[in-house]
Amino acid sequence: MFRDNRTTIEEAEIIVVDLINQEEIGDDQRENEWIEHCYGIANEIPNTYNNIEVAEHIGNTYNNNEMGDIKIRLKDSSEWIYIELKMSRSSKGRGTAANISQNALTNSNLFEGDVIRSWSDFREENDFKSSIRSELNRYTNYPDELSGIVKKGEYLKIIFQQLIQNTHDISGIASDYIDDPNLGEIAGIINEIVNIAKNDKLDYIQYLRNLNQNMESIKKFTIAILIGYHTIKQLNYILSIPYQEIYNLLENYYVYYTNIRDDNVVVTKEELGTLVRNIISNDLRIHFPENQTNCIIQTVAGTNILRISFHWKNHFQGILNPCLNIFKNY
Repeated sequence: MFRDNRTTIEEAEIIVVDLINQEEIGDDQRENEWIEHCYGIANEIPNTYNNIEVAEHIGNTYNNNEMGDIKIRLKDSSEWIYIELKMSRSSKGRGTAANISQNALTNSNLFEGDVIRSWSDFREENDFKSSIRSELNRYTNYPDELSGIVKKGEYLKIIFQQLIQNTHDISGIASDYIDDPNLGEIAGIINEIVNIAKNDKLDYIQYLRNLNQNMESIKKFTIAILIGYHTIKQLNYILSIPYQEIYNLLENYYVYYTNIRDDNVVVTKEELGTLVRNIISNDLRIHFPENQTNCIIQTVAGTNILRISFHWKNHFQGILNPCLNIFKNY
């Protein structure tokens, strides 16, 4: 069965909880690809808090009053400590900070104006789907029962991957096979769709670049992403509350990162309170680099905080599930 990375990470979070609670983990858990990271975190947290009574998994509960992936309670204490887990195989990367709704920037009121177009509205107004459909219909050997952009896009992806014997993302490599006598037709269609999607992103970013920005909303949006509040409901909650309530949320909240250095798992802890205070005390803006399909939230002095990439999750760019991938950039 196909298991996506998010599912594997959620299982890893549960493993960490089991290990902290000194429970026996199963053979299937030991096969989790992040198991060494789990051991590293489960060893590090008790080194910091040596009187843990219980740990619980809270990932995906999306409760405004509970943040992070796990929570621990210390003996003789009624308060919980909330912990976000970020696992990465790089030497210093901090993983994806968030993967959120395609329209989150405009829905969170980061821009000002009488009528602000979301990314989905922008594509609809420019008849994006018709352009994609026209490209897909250039291929004439689909199975008879196959119809629609998503199914045809998936079919081309699978055929292409089988021919090149590679299951990785094909968006960036289709252009390498355009002159191949066996792959040229499919590669050309995929490459053209990827280019249409890229140009759509660039056009939309140019549209955003020309809008006035709401610095107060940008600050709170940035804070929400940093503290793990990523759903529309959670974003709206952070946008609606005063800074003192945000400080209260951060009082017992920490992030643990894992990285690989010299073939060893390295665990580091981040306390976000100081960073959030610095964000609140600075003016922020959204910077749009030229000819890039991402934007950067930074201080007006130019210190980068978050990088936001316009992306399509599934099959290849332009086909299914547009979203925003957000990365910490400090």
